[in-house]
Amino acid sequence: MYDAPIVPPPAKFGVKEVKKILFLGLALACASNAMAQDSTTLLFTSGTININSTCAVTGVSTLQIQGGVVNVTGGTLTGAGCGSGSSSSTTSTASLTISPSSITLGDAAPNLTLVSSDANVTCSVTGTDGFTSSISSNRAVAVTAPTVVGSITYTIANCASTTSGITSVTRSPASVALAVNSASSGSCHTTDTASIFGLTLTRMCTGQVSWQYPVGNLSYSGDLSSVDTLLYGTWGQYKKTQGKAFAITLASATYVSFAFTPSDATHGLQWAANTTYGDGGTIWLSTTAGGPAINNGACLQSSNGSNSLLIYPFAGYNCSVVVGTKYYVNIGDVTSNGGMQCSNGAQSCASSVISYTTY
Repeated sequence: MYDAPIVPPPAKFGVKEVKKILFLGLALACASNAMAQDSTTLLFTSGTININSTCAVTGVSTLQIQGGVVNVTGGTLTGAGCGSGSSSSTTSTASLTISPSSITLGDAAPNLTLVSSDANVTCSVTGTDGFTSSISSNRAVAVTAPTVVGSITYTIANCASTTSGITSVTRSPASVALAVNSASSGSCHTTDTASIFGLTLTRMCTGQVSWQYPVGNLSYSGDLSSVDTLLYGTWGQYKKTQGKAFAITLASATYVSFAFTPSDATHGLQWAANTTYGDGGTIWLSTTAGGPAINNGACLQSSNGSNSLLIYPFAGYNCSVVVGTKYYVNIGDVTSNGGMQCSNGAQSCASSVISYTTY
């Protein structure tokens, strides 16, 4: 009688895998007519046992057949078709990724990739910008180039696998977000200053913007340095906020400065004070953040209930601009008398609200 060597405790596998290994063991030990009574042991140096086309047992050191039972030592299930045991062997996992996850408007469109150890997964993918496509395991798909500043979310759904035995696909994560930044965003520094009516104001770079009815859902907290970011678009394409009013709370003795660059000579932009939601403050256009008003000071409107700027790339307006030149819309809640204006009517205030409607 051949004595079997002492081996470590057997590895555990799901029912389906054990059956397949058993059949393999039977074939290997077919010369033995007394398998039910005898023990047959096969020794390996990091051996591999193929279960099916997409699943294998790797790192096998010992395979023992005894009494109709196959025991494997040192084995590890490897492959998309293996699952992780009998309870989950019918499920694959797919993850959606995006690269890069943040771009500047005008950059090349980023790529979505479906990451999965199962090479046979396919999903549908949609974006909140209207993008739709199909995406397969470990293949990149370029999204549609964004046309507006903001955030776009892409989501996979209806995932399925053609791998034998796989009946469902878990999505994790199922969604990714793309940040689209303004191409004309100005570099903002809180050390920037503006001199207006004898006052020195410091620049406010971030804060809360509240868009009033009916676009209150566009309100955000963050960058206060770009017209494109503020108005959710690009030059000539500010349709989402056109005719709507925004409100910003300014700390005392501060101003905001929004950069933009006219890209064509057919569009313009108007800023009109809206005293329903705050003060108009003093507004002016310059070629540097907080700098002197252009056109010999003609592009400046002091604080009153009807002040506005008409910004157009052709003559005949108080704020005529040149295509391709960067400009800044500056707003400070100050009066022409050199004092702070308070939107609540008080003589002094720690902060005040300015509001404008844009067209």
